[in-house]
Amino acid sequence: MHVIMIPLELSAPRVRAWVESGGHAVPYDKLAERYERIWPLVATALPLCWRATFYDNARDSGPTVVASLRFGVADYAPRWPIWAAPVLRQG
Repeated sequence: MHVIMIPLELSAPRVRAWVESGGHAVPYDKLAERYERIWPLVATALPLCWRATFYDNARDSGPTVVASLRFGVADYAPRWPIWAAPVLRQG
C-alpha cells in the first residue's frame, strides 16, 4: 500500500487548483470529514499489508518517504510529520 499524505490545511488549496483545472469542488467540511475518517481505516489495514509506504507530500519538492512497514511492523523508526494523524504516530 502506498499512502500519500498531506496536512488537512493543504487539501483546500489543492482542491481549489483542481477546480481551476476543470475538476469538481469539494466543500471544506467534507474534506475534513474524509480526512478524519481515513486514518483509522489505514491504521487498521496496516497489519494486513505485505508492505506499506507512507509519503509526506506537503512540500513543493515532492513526496518524501517517512515510513515503511511490513505487516504493521516498522522497517525503521518512522519520521512522521508533526501533522500526521495521531493513530499513525502512536503506532
